[in-house]
Formats: sequence, C-alpha cells, structure tokens
Amino acid sequence: MTSLPPPPPWLAPLQEAFGALLETPLDATGGTLRSSADAPALTAALADPSTARTRLALYHEQYWMRLYGALHAELPRFAQVVGYWRFNALATLHLHEAPPNRVDLARCGDGLAARLLAGIDRIASTAPPPATPDTRAIGPLVHGPDPWTDTLRSVRAPVDLARQALRMDEAARRALAAPHAAVWRPTGADVATLPERRLRFAPSFRLLREDWALAERAVPSDPPAPFSRHAEPWFWVSFRAERTTALARVEPGFARLLALASERPFGEAIDALAQGRDPTDTAALGAALPGWIERALTSGWWIGAR
Repeated sequence: MTSLPPPPPWLAPLQEAFGALLETPLDATGGTLRSSADAPALTAALADPSTARTRLALYHEQYWMRLYGALHAELPRFAQVVGYWRFNALATLHLHEAPPNRVDLARCGDGLAARLLAGIDRIASTAPPPATPDTRAIGPLVHGPDPWTDTLRSVRAPVDLARQALRMDEAARRALAAPHAAVWRPTGADVATLPERRLRFAPSFRLLREDWALAERAVPSDPPAPFSRHAEPWFWVSFRAERTTALARVEPGFARLLALASERPFGEAIDALAQGRDPTDTAALGAALPGWIERALTSGWWIGAR
C-alpha cells in the first residue's frame, strides 16, 4: 500500500488558527453579537486579503448562530423563560466549558440543563421558598460573582417556572435519545407477585409537574409571549413512543400513583394512594385504577417488575 505524502508544513498552523477563531465567542458588548476576533495568519492565507477579514467574520458569526440556534431548539421553553439574549450568554459559557465535539449539533446541549438547574437551585437556596410552586423572581435572589448566576441577575421569571421549563426540555431530549421499549404484557405469575415488587419504568419516562403553560411552547417564538399560570398544577409524562416522542397529560391521581410506584413496591404504592380517602374517593379510585394501569402498560411506561 502506498503511503500518503506528509502534509505541507503550513497546514497544521493554519488549522490551529482557524479552530482558535471559531472557538472565540462573539462580542456582545455593543448590544449585538459580532465577531471581533483577529486572525492574521488566516487573513494572509486567503486569496483576497482585502476582504478576508470580513469573510472570516461572517463565517465566525454564522458558526456561532448555528450553535445558538441548535441550543434554542434543544431548550426552547427555558430560552423563552429567560429571553434569548440571556440564554445566548448562558450558552456561550456552556460552549466555552464544553466545546462541540460531535457531528450532531443537538449534542451541544448535553449537560446544559443539569448545569442550569444546579445554578438555579443554589440561587433559590439562599432563603426557603414561601410556597410551592416557588414564584420568587430569580434575579433578586442572585448573589456572588459567579458568571453563570450573574447572567440571571436581571431575570424576573419565577424560580419554578425556570426549573419546570428546564425539566420539560431535558425530558424531551432524553426521550429522543432513549430506545423504544417493547410493551410489557404481565403474565399471571407477574400479576400474582406484583404487590411485593417494584415496577421498572421505561428509560425515556419522565413525570413532570407544570404550573405554567409550558408544554405548548416547544417551538421557539420571538419575542416570547408571557407564560400563563394554571389554577391548579397539571401533570405530564414525557416518553418515547414507537415512532416519535410524546408528552401525555395525566390526571393528578394518576400522577401520584406513577410517582409512588417509582419509589416503592406496587402494593405499597396503592395503599399510600388510598390512605386518608373517604369512601366516595376510595370508590372513585377503584374505578379509575384499572384504566390507569392499562394506560401505563399500553403506553410503554411500565416495562417490567423487579
């Protein structure tokens, strides 16, 4: 086999200079995201040096806009909660700490929701929340010089609106990445021993609480409209269906069963769900339970027991 000739000595320095240009964040100081990076080695190497800087700046800006656009699509609800300018600032911090290294630009969002949730949790922990959901504005709770939380200093959105947006966005991302699990059809032996066993949930399953109308905001909108508040919390299941991902709304009692069944044996979950109910509520629960179980099984949320 004929070996390839060695690369010319100028190629590696040129590639390094080009990579350094792309990794440089855009300048936001003028209120508009613009390329301010200087790359003399690249400018001299282009065919027409008189327009090289302009062309490189355009490429640099378009590269970062693609990254921002990908992250807007990955966390669309949270981006609307905090506003796109602040979201882009947070995205810049994330991309600096975790530069893109995958072909799929959507993977740029890996780890971002967890990082933001941790930051919001630290902000909120400065004082106990007055109620659930936590409706305190994020901005006034920010203290300290951390650049992540400092970016949120002017955000007036409620703490739990931001948290719920992040959880719903990340649940959709995880559902897309998760395999579709086959529908579980319990045998007679499974049914007989189920009260003592814990259910196995599909890898894509996420139970979500929604106090603001977030589910309907999966597509970015500019400018973002205000988020309307529900009179009572809604509950959703995010999961991977056979050919798509889905959000399915579930009634509060069903949501409570799903939460309990994820923590304890099924029999204990049923007992805890029935505890403290009056006879009328107990009868209603008994009537609803078979339908809830059937839905969890046919939707692929429960995939076995252990």
